[in-house]
Amino acid sequence: MYLPPDIALLNLETAPLGFHPRYDAVSRRYHYQFYISPVRYPLLDRTHWHISYKLDLAVMQTAANLLIGVHDFATFGQPTKGEVTIREIYEANFKGIDTNLYQFVIEGNAFLKHMVRSIVGTLVEVGRGKKTLEEFADAFAAADRRRAGTTAPPHGLILVHVSYSEKEK
Repeated sequence: MYLPPDIALLNLETAPLGFHPRYDAVSRRYHYQFYISPVRYPLLDRTHWHISYKLDLAVMQTAANLLIGVHDFATFGQPTKGEVTIREIYEANFKGIDTNLYQFVIEGNAFLKHMVRSIVGTLVEVGRGKKTLEEFADAFAAADRRRAGTTAPPHGLILVHVSYSEKEK
């Protein structure tokens, strides 16, 4: 089996007949990586979003807590094939990795196209003071894609784990 150099295989198992990698998954976990610094770190350009202004991570976490549970996420993404936009989020947390390095960790049963990046970009607007916590909550409740903030760039997003059984979650 030949894989591109940016993909590593950790385990290989035979899947049951009829297995579908998307529809049989019970949860997915993403990390969105970013760093806050007035100076750009070129070695992180491919893997992190550089944010050059200060953020209020506490208010961003408060907004992220609103995502937990079963909600309509139409504000933050688009279904791939006319699917419903209702999703369940199990975790949505900001974690400091190092002095200026951070991760947004989000896990849910499924995600819409661009959903994680749209959530992160909108939360950054909250942390920057461009949107209030109330405006974030109103935009989320509106289930209207036009109410979301900026979509974060793709290079910070990592699919970390896909669970195919409740025991794996």
